[in-house]
Amino acid sequence: MDTRIGIIQVPVSCQERAKAFYARTLGFHVISEQPLDFMSHAGLRWVQLEPPQGGTTISLVTWHPTMAPGSLTGLTLETDDIEATHRSLAKAGLHISPITLAPWGACIATFRDPDGNHWLLQQPRRTAAASPPSRNEPRSVVRENCMA
Repeated sequence: MDTRIGIIQVPVSCQERAKAFYARTLGFHVISEQPLDFMSHAGLRWVQLEPPQGGTTISLVTWHPTMAPGSLTGLTLETDDIEATHRSLAKAGLHISPITLAPWGACIATFRDPDGNHWLLQQPRRTAAASPPSRNEPRSVVRENCMA
């Protein structure tokens, strides 16, 4: 079977505000913005953005009654250099958590979009390990595995 995740719908309260955040702060590119005159969605807009390095895109949606703005969690942006990306996002004005070492061995930081949708910035673990690290490992372990 030849399938992949193509689009993730992100529930927002205002497409313009969300589009500005994803484009200006996260560097996403708008790849489609047009009227959504499909089925019962007349008068709405389809806004689709792609991360800077491509891959799965997002659509900013306002029309799903079961998807309240800010209700999405676990979205993950992956980077090869979390320290540089973290610094760049903070410089762009994003409130982002400190970098930590996750139980599964990746280096992570978290942030939210203007509606409260929860994102994870992740750099895969640089070295193979027999078992995931402990949450209580000292900061030096985080530095060794997460920082350039």
